[in-house]
Amino acid sequence: MYKKPDARIVRQTRIEKVLISTVFLGTDHSFGMGTPLFFETMIFDWHENEYQERYPTWDAAVEGHARALSMVLSEGWPEGSP
Repeated sequence: MYKKPDARIVRQTRIEKVLISTVFLGTDHSFGMGTPLFFETMIFDWHENEYQERYPTWDAAVEGHARALSMVLSEGWPEGSP
């Protein structure tokens, strides 16, 4: 386990109740099927948490976080959200 869990966080952005979180997973989540994927972006409390994307590098994860943030800002919040 990591001694500093915050060291796994690439970026986190909160907009109202929506959380966009990009983290280092610590293990390869490609499961041996192509390019190793060590980073992941998820969006919580937005469109039933259906968004997830994985990346091979820190830089790709930063770019992916920016895309997710842009998507939330352009599409807005699901009905019933503030």
